[in-house]
Amino acid sequence: MQPHSSQINLSTHLYILFGLIAVELLMSFSFLGYVHTSTLSITFAFIPVMIAGCILKPTDSTILGIVFGLASMWKASASYVSADDKIFSPFLSGSPLSSLLLSVGSRALFGLIMGILYLLAKRADSHKIFWIVVVSLFGKNIHSVLVYGVMDILFPELGYGITNVFQEFLSWNNLLTILITSLLVFICWKICNSTFSQRYQQHEVITNSMNLTKRRNHFAFLTAVMILMLLFSGAVAYYFVNRMNYMLGAHGITLPEGTYYDMLHLQIQFLLGIFSLSFLIALIFIFSRKHAAYRNFEANTDVLTNLLNRRGFFHIFSNFLKNLDFSKNNTRYFIILDVDWFKNINDRYGHQTGDRVLHDIAVCIRDSFGEIGSVGRLGGDEFVIFIHDIITKEELETILRHFMHEVHSIYCEEEKISCSIGIVSFTEPKQESLLYQRADEALYAAKKQGRDKYMIVSV
Repeated sequence: MQPHSSQINLSTHLYILFGLIAVELLMSFSFLGYVHTSTLSITFAFIPVMIAGCILKPTDSTILGIVFGLASMWKASASYVSADDKIFSPFLSGSPLSSLLLSVGSRALFGLIMGILYLLAKRADSHKIFWIVVVSLFGKNIHSVLVYGVMDILFPELGYGITNVFQEFLSWNNLLTILITSLLVFICWKICNSTFSQRYQQHEVITNSMNLTKRRNHFAFLTAVMILMLLFSGAVAYYFVNRMNYMLGAHGITLPEGTYYDMLHLQIQFLLGIFSLSFLIALIFIFSRKHAAYRNFEANTDVLTNLLNRRGFFHIFSNFLKNLDFSKNNTRYFIILDVDWFKNINDRYGHQTGDRVLHDIAVCIRDSFGEIGSVGRLGGDEFVIFIHDIITKEELETILRHFMHEVHSIYCEEEKISCSIGIVSFTEPKQESLLYQRADEALYAAKKQGRDKYMIVSV
């Protein structure tokens, strides 16, 4: 089954959305989105809207359409633009509401329509790729129909209408734009639905759930940074133009007020383009960091149980021992446990059943101790726990009884699953080897008492 946009997790979804907004601004304020020569005039700035509709949701493509429209409106608000382009600016057209509907409304509607069309294409029972390509082929002309249609309704005096779309349909400009647009959208869709993409999202879910990346308030922080950078861009643009005007004045050149405004207008466009490029570089860095975090997690994780492996656990345990505050004689606990008669389970029911039992016990360990300590699998049927939060002995015993009850409920044919547990408590820094030795001794003492028991000793 081919995955589709609803399978993109929230974190990746937001990264892609913010990334496409940055790409839209970059294309709108550079030659990446508009190519103008004496023989060729091609517009590509609507492509991020189509990509959002294809790989995300209609609401996202609508947001991209609004960004596209706002950028178009800003560019049209310079005094040097042609008379026809001024109708896209509420400040220059003489009809602010009509210009707003033309610049932003038509592009928002374009985003919504493309999002719905792509959604229907992805829900097709057969020939999904074919329908996605078909929607992509008509995307550029759908945009043109909407813009020219709104121009015909709101600014009929200019003589533009839907017929202009059909007149341009077979032009080289139009055919080349359609080809490039369809190719880019299809490539993005294939990448988003590739095995690599799905695997990356799974890795991100794991690293987020294991708190290996500081995800709390992450998107709020990114949003705040974006807003601040936009404000700073405006401040830098104002300062730059002000100093330029001062410099020209020092050389006896006085700029008309309109020219001063146009310089500020262009400078803000430039800084928005640089800001968008910087944001995209930051996103690449974030993706790389998340991938590195997962690789580190993978190297320190037991494959069967998803608990820390021996290396990962003792690395964390060693760091805790170096940094914990023992000044108030707070008690910590180091725990070793293993599964009673586990070899009999493997011999009688097979290793597949044995692996399932180990996995289920790992779930019980994580549920019982994961929020107050670090948990790991040393190998075989042996697990280890370090409780770094401050809890009393009575609280620990309550948790242990609950844990043992949960272990008893694990199904394994006629076998009753149980664990023997050795615990060492300490109130001052101790050597890892000593704690391991004393906990191991307590474990075997619990076994000698009949198994399915725990033994607590102090050191």
